[in-house]
Amino acid sequence: MLWDALAAKNFYAYEDLTLNIANRLLASVNQADFVVKGDKKINVTISIGVRCVNNLDEINVNALYAQADQALYRAKRQGKNQAIVFQERF
Repeated sequence: MLWDALAAKNFYAYEDLTLNIANRLLASVNQADFVVKGDKKINVTISIGVRCVNNLDEINVNALYAQADQALYRAKRQGKNQAIVFQERF
């Protein structure tokens, strides 16, 4: 039981760290100057889907990719320019 609690705590720490990195990437893209055709500045936004796992043995790569993709499309549906972590109950 204690081991499960520690594993869950680590999982959420990794999830927080991953989401923090994704949000820093979002901020960097938002603050960057994108220039096209010489001098025309454009705004660029990104949407990010994230899937965190404790143990890669628990999930296959195709499922991992599909779940991150689901999170990506959820981010787009919710207004774009954000990072969403996959949750089992989408």
